[in-house]
Amino acid sequence: WFNFFMCFIMWFAIAPVMTQVVKPKCLATDSDVCVTCFAKFPNDNVRYSRDDNGNAENPPPVGAKDAVCKKCYSFDGRKGAGCGGVGLTGNQAKNSTMVAISGTIILRVLIGAISDGIGIRVTYSVLLVCGCIPGALLAAADSYIAVVLLRFLVGFAGAAFVLTQLWTTIMFDLNCVGIVNATSAGWGNLGGGVAQLLNGNIFNSLKISGYSNEFAWRFTVGWSPGVLFVLGLCTFLLTDDTPYGNFKEFKKRESAEDKAATEAEVLKQGGEPGTVAAKSLIEAASSWQTWVMFLCYM
Repeated sequence: WFNFFMCFIMWFAIAPVMTQVVKPKCLATDSDVCVTCFAKFPNDNVRYSRDDNGNAENPPPVGAKDAVCKKCYSFDGRKGAGCGGVGLTGNQAKNSTMVAISGTIILRVLIGAISDGIGIRVTYSVLLVCGCIPGALLAAADSYIAVVLLRFLVGFAGAAFVLTQLWTTIMFDLNCVGIVNATSAGWGNLGGGVAQLLNGNIFNSLKISGYSNEFAWRFTVGWSPGVLFVLGLCTFLLTDDTPYGNFKEFKKRESAEDKAATEAEVLKQGGEPGTVAAKSLIEAASSWQTWVMFLCYM
């Protein structure tokens, strides 16, 4: 469940700092625009890093909300003030969110069949190790296209829900598997909510410490992929597919007759030789119960 939990934290990591991501890119403080702006607003504290209206002793900079001069205030954390983002419009931010959700839909359809073919342990390890790559790159995104593409790929981490449910179903007995599935699903999904609270506090802590908007939001987005990489290695090295061993060991024990029978059945169902994953996906898609569950989940 902790893998699932961390995948959801990475998936929703950018949401609490989207107000910073949409801000325009900063200009160099010695650029002509900034020199002119600093002369226009001489009393502004350019290192004002709070996200509120400050107080009489430390008022927010007026120029940080000027349409032109805001690109020179890299520390002002207020919504609509300062710079340090990628320069997204409101519609572009919404589009990136919709794309992030679509990524998980695609992989959730496929990942069950993949785990049937190569085992849950290996599938989960690959998901975590490969999934952390777009998560880390998202922290370095510098354009609208990069944000959209990487958020789509980060959405694949949401397929951890399917793998966790498969794994707990296999690992626990019938007398407790329902409680285990519900508990793991609940704690895993909680990662989405924790991301809002935890990452919001991480960002605020960095701002209070005096870091720029850009560093603060990029660090907030970038820490969770590192945890996923470590979890991926631990999953591969320290876990088993079932209480009785790993998928690879079971495959070795299969007799030649069993393999031939399996391949014949796959061919009969329209799959390809040697792919249990194809057979699994075809059988699931052919069952009306699968589509009832699909509609209920929607």
